[in-house]
Amino acid sequence: MRKSRRGDLPYSQGDLNRLVDSIVHPLIKGDAKIPARVLDTKLHFIIEQDIESSVKKFIRYSLPGLIVDIAKSSDGSTTPQRKRSRQRRRNKNKKA
Repeated sequence: MRKSRRGDLPYSQGDLNRLVDSIVHPLIKGDAKIPARVLDTKLHFIIEQDIESSVKKFIRYSLPGLIVDIAKSSDGSTTPQRKRSRQRRRNKNKKA
């Protein structure tokens, strides 16, 4: 652990960002991709406290993945709720 520049905080901004990355990034690889990406972005915004820089980093690093995740989830093939709805319709058609 390095000493922060301010001297009064036990962790530097980089330490906190690495901590967030180590906790949240594994969640992005799981089923909760979109909420995990949003959480990751919010935590980095809070840590950095520099809106302009945070927005630039979000656009560069997080937005492309978020767009891909939203596109994949909106096609209907990956969301469990839509699968259940499709199964109900199929079962209803079989009964009729």
